[in-house]
Amino acid sequence: MGSHIINMAHYLVAPITQVCADLQTVHTQRPLMGETHGMGKVENDDQVHMMVRFANGAIGTLESSRIAWGRKNSLWFEVTGTKGTLIYDQERLSELQLYTADDAKNRQGFRRILTGPGHPDYVNFCVSAGHGLGYNDMKAVEIRDLIEGILTDAPLWPDFRAAYQVNQLCDAAELSYKEARWVAIKH
Repeated sequence: MGSHIINMAHYLVAPITQVCADLQTVHTQRPLMGETHGMGKVENDDQVHMMVRFANGAIGTLESSRIAWGRKNSLWFEVTGTKGTLIYDQERLSELQLYTADDAKNRQGFRRILTGPGHPDYVNFCVSAGHGLGYNDMKAVEIRDLIEGILTDAPLWPDFRAAYQVNQLCDAAELSYKEARWVAIKH
Protein backbone atom coordinates (compact mmCIF):
# COMPACT_ATOMS: atom_id res chain seq x y z
CA MET A 1 0.00 0.00 0.00
CA GLY A 2 1.03 3.59 -0.44
CA SER A 3 2.41 3.60 -3.99
CA HIS A 4 0.62 6.85 -4.89
CA ILE A 5 1.91 8.84 -1.91
CA ILE A 6 5.42 7.40 -2.41
CA ASN A 7 5.39 8.49 -6.05
CA MET A 8 4.11 11.93 -5.05
CA ALA A 9 6.84 12.28 -2.39
CA HIS A 10 9.52 11.46 -4.98
CA TYR A 11 8.07 14.07 -7.32
CA LEU A 12 7.58 16.83 -4.74
CA VAL A 13 10.65 16.39 -2.56
CA ALA A 14 13.39 14.04 -3.88
CA PRO A 15 14.16 10.34 -4.16
CA ILE A 16 13.81 8.53 -0.83
CA THR A 17 17.11 7.05 0.36
CA GLN A 18 16.13 5.41 3.66
CA VAL A 19 12.96 4.07 5.27
CA CYS A 20 11.86 2.82 8.68
CA ALA A 21 8.41 1.25 8.40
CA ASP A 22 5.62 -0.24 10.49
CA LEU A 23 2.97 -2.37 8.76
CA GLN A 24 -0.26 -3.85 10.10
CA THR A 25 -2.93 -6.17 8.76
CA VAL A 26 -6.03 -5.48 10.85
CA HIS A 27 -8.49 -7.65 8.90
CA THR A 28 -6.96 -11.04 8.10
CA GLN A 29 -10.01 -12.15 6.05
CA ARG A 30 -12.34 -10.33 3.66
CA PRO A 31 -15.42 -11.34 1.67
CA LEU A 32 -14.55 -12.88 -1.71
CA MET A 33 -15.56 -10.88 -4.79
CA GLY A 34 -17.66 -12.11 -7.68
CA GLU A 35 -19.92 -15.13 -7.77
CA THR A 36 -17.96 -16.97 -5.06
CA HIS A 37 -19.24 -16.53 -1.53
CA GLY A 38 -17.27 -16.84 1.64
CA MET A 39 -14.13 -15.33 3.08
CA GLY A 40 -10.62 -15.15 1.65
CA LYS A 41 -7.24 -14.70 3.31
CA VAL A 42 -5.80 -11.15 3.17
CA GLU A 43 -2.20 -11.06 1.99
CA ASN A 44 -1.46 -7.33 2.19
CA ASP A 45 -1.45 -4.60 4.79
CA ASP A 46 -4.30 -2.42 6.02
CA GLN A 47 -2.02 0.29 7.43
CA VAL A 48 1.50 1.45 6.64
CA HIS A 49 3.50 4.11 8.48
CA MET A 50 6.97 5.10 7.25
CA MET A 51 9.62 7.52 8.39
CA VAL A 52 11.72 8.46 5.38
CA ARG A 53 14.92 10.31 4.51
CA PHE A 54 15.24 12.02 1.14
CA ALA A 55 18.29 12.45 -1.10
CA ASN A 56 18.21 16.24 -0.60
CA GLY A 57 18.45 15.96 3.23
CA ALA A 58 14.73 16.37 3.96
CA ILE A 59 12.93 13.96 6.29
CA GLY A 60 9.30 12.99 6.36
CA THR A 61 6.54 10.59 7.24
CA LEU A 62 4.30 8.71 4.82
CA GLU A 63 1.11 6.92 5.82
CA SER A 64 -1.42 4.80 4.00
CA SER A 65 -4.54 3.23 5.43
CA ARG A 66 -7.35 1.22 3.93
CA ILE A 67 -9.30 1.39 7.21
CA ALA A 68 -9.21 5.13 8.06
CA TRP A 69 -12.84 5.95 8.77
CA GLY A 70 -14.04 9.25 7.37
CA ARG A 71 -11.68 9.30 4.41
CA LYS A 72 -13.09 8.71 0.94
CA ASN A 73 -10.10 9.25 -1.36
CA SER A 74 -7.71 11.35 0.64
CA LEU A 75 -4.36 11.47 -1.08
CA TRP A 76 -3.02 14.23 1.11
CA PHE A 77 0.38 15.83 1.61
CA GLU A 78 1.93 18.59 3.64
CA VAL A 79 5.36 19.91 2.73
CA THR A 80 6.92 22.06 5.44
CA GLY A 81 10.13 23.99 4.93
CA THR A 82 12.08 26.87 6.39
CA LYS A 83 10.02 29.45 4.48
CA GLY A 84 6.52 28.00 4.75
CA THR A 85 4.13 25.10 4.33
CA LEU A 86 1.99 23.84 1.46
CA ILE A 87 -0.97 21.47 1.97
CA TYR A 88 -2.93 19.56 -0.67
CA ASP A 89 -5.79 17.08 -0.24
CA GLN A 90 -7.19 15.18 -3.21
CA GLU A 91 -10.64 15.34 -1.62
CA ARG A 92 -10.39 19.12 -2.23
CA LEU A 93 -8.93 18.95 -5.75
CA SER A 94 -9.13 22.61 -6.60
CA GLU A 95 -7.46 24.24 -3.64
CA LEU A 96 -4.16 24.50 -1.84
CA GLN A 97 -3.38 25.77 1.65
CA LEU A 98 -0.28 27.98 1.80
CA TYR A 99 1.54 29.47 4.78
CA THR A 100 4.52 31.76 4.26
CA ALA A 101 6.84 32.61 7.14
CA ASP A 102 7.71 36.06 5.78
CA ASP A 103 4.19 37.45 6.25
CA ALA A 104 3.77 40.16 8.88
CA LYS A 105 3.13 38.64 12.31
CA ASN A 106 -0.42 40.00 12.38
CA ARG A 107 -1.13 38.40 8.98
CA GLN A 108 0.37 34.94 9.49
CA GLY A 109 -1.89 31.99 8.89
CA PHE A 110 -2.82 29.58 6.12
CA ARG A 111 -4.26 31.07 2.94
CA ARG A 112 -6.62 29.11 0.72
CA ILE A 113 -5.59 29.27 -2.92
CA LEU A 114 -8.37 28.35 -5.35
CA THR A 115 -6.98 26.97 -8.59
CA GLY A 116 -8.24 28.28 -11.89
CA PRO A 117 -7.24 29.32 -15.39
CA GLY A 118 -4.00 30.90 -14.14
CA HIS A 119 -2.68 27.44 -13.17
CA PRO A 120 -1.36 24.94 -15.72
CA ASP A 121 -3.93 22.36 -16.92
CA TYR A 122 -6.86 24.12 -15.22
CA VAL A 123 -7.49 26.64 -18.02
CA ASN A 124 -9.36 24.07 -20.14
CA PHE A 125 -11.74 23.13 -17.33
CA CYS A 126 -12.20 26.20 -15.12
CA VAL A 127 -13.67 29.48 -16.36
CA SER A 128 -12.42 31.22 -13.21
CA ALA A 129 -10.90 30.42 -9.84
CA GLY A 130 -13.31 28.53 -7.62
CA HIS A 131 -14.84 26.49 -10.46
CA GLY A 132 -13.24 23.27 -9.36
CA LEU A 133 -11.43 20.62 -11.31
CA GLY A 134 -12.92 17.14 -11.00
CA TYR A 135 -11.26 13.74 -10.84
CA ASN A 136 -12.37 12.93 -14.40
CA ASP A 137 -10.87 16.22 -15.56
CA MET A 138 -7.55 15.13 -14.08
CA LYS A 139 -7.78 11.88 -16.04
CA ALA A 140 -8.41 13.88 -19.25
CA VAL A 141 -5.23 15.89 -18.58
CA GLU A 142 -3.27 12.66 -18.02
CA ILE A 143 -4.56 11.15 -21.29
CA ARG A 144 -3.71 14.38 -23.15
CA ASP A 145 -0.16 14.28 -21.73
CA LEU A 146 0.20 10.62 -22.76
CA ILE A 147 -1.01 11.27 -26.33
CA GLU A 148 1.17 14.38 -26.71
CA GLY A 149 4.16 12.46 -25.35
CA ILE A 150 3.65 9.63 -27.83
CA LEU A 151 3.11 11.99 -30.78
CA THR A 152 6.14 14.16 -30.00
CA ASP A 153 8.34 11.37 -28.61
CA ALA A 154 8.71 13.45 -25.44
CA PRO A 155 9.68 11.83 -22.15
CA LEU A 156 6.67 10.92 -19.99
CA TRP A 157 6.41 10.88 -16.22
CA PRO A 158 5.73 8.78 -14.32
CA ASP A 159 7.60 6.21 -16.33
CA PHE A 160 8.82 2.66 -15.69
CA ARG A 161 11.81 3.99 -13.73
CA ALA A 162 9.45 5.88 -11.39
CA ALA A 163 7.42 2.68 -10.91
CA TYR A 164 10.62 0.76 -10.19
CA GLN A 165 11.65 3.33 -7.56
CA VAL A 166 8.23 3.00 -5.88
CA ASN A 167 8.61 -0.79 -5.84
CA GLN A 168 12.11 -0.47 -4.38
CA LEU A 169 10.72 1.58 -1.50
CA CYS A 170 7.82 -0.85 -0.93
CA ASP A 171 10.29 -3.76 -0.75
CA ALA A 172 12.56 -1.77 1.59
CA ALA A 173 9.57 -0.91 3.82
CA GLU A 174 8.66 -4.60 4.16
CA LEU A 175 12.28 -5.46 5.01
CA SER A 176 12.42 -2.59 7.51
CA TYR A 177 9.31 -3.90 9.24
CA LYS A 178 10.52 -7.52 9.31
CA GLU A 179 13.96 -6.58 10.66
CA ALA A 180 12.84 -3.60 12.81
CA ARG A 181 15.47 -1.24 11.39
CA TRP A 182 16.18 1.56 8.91
CA VAL A 183 16.78 0.27 5.38
CA ALA A 184 18.72 2.12 2.66
CA ILE A 185 17.35 2.31 -0.89
CA LYS A 186 19.87 2.31 -3.74
CA HIS A 187 18.90 4.32 -6.84
